[in-house]
This record gives sequence, C-alpha cells and structure tokens, in this order.
Amino acid sequence: MRSVSGNVSATMLRVSPLREAGVHHDKRLTYGDLETAMTRWAKALLAAGVGHGDRIAMLTPPSSEWLTVMLATTEIGAIWCGYHPPLQEAGIQACHGTG
Repeated sequence: MRSVSGNVSATMLRVSPLREAGVHHDKRLTYGDLETAMTRWAKALLAAGVGHGDRIAMLTPPSSEWLTVMLATTEIGAIWCGYHPPLQEAGIQACHGTG
C-alpha cells in the first residue's frame, strides 16, 4: 500500500511488533496489533472503492478503532476527517465549507 505520510506499516513494525503502541481504557494495543488492524481496514476501504484523495469521515469518540481507521485512511492516500460527537452539525459543515 502507498501512503502520503510514509509507510506507516513499515515504521510500526520497525519499532517492534510486541511493543505497546497505545492504551485506551482497558484495551492495550501492540504495534503488531495496530498494524494488523490498520491493514485490515485499509483493505476494506480499498475494496469499498475508496482511493487516493477521497475523504473519509468518522463521527466517534476516541477509541482504538478510531486510530486504526485514521491510519488506514492515510495509508491508502485518502483524506481523514475525524469528528468528535459533541461537534454540532454547523461545526461539521463549517469544516467542509458547506455551512
């Protein structure tokens, strides 16, 4: 996979696949776990027809899934647009210049 931000997968595995990449509440992710989940999401996005330059929006509070989808999006060259639930519709429209 091609990335606009460098090869995220290779960087994560170079650090150490068993090293802890992050913790969210009681869920711990190693770099290997993160790379596996990110690759799965990247393949799913590509299979759904998402490509370089497409925008991906996700309205969710911070989570390990948020992180993996964001990394997968950038890994395939798409544009990440993450939103936090308290952001109202007007705020989302303002971010996209449609408000």
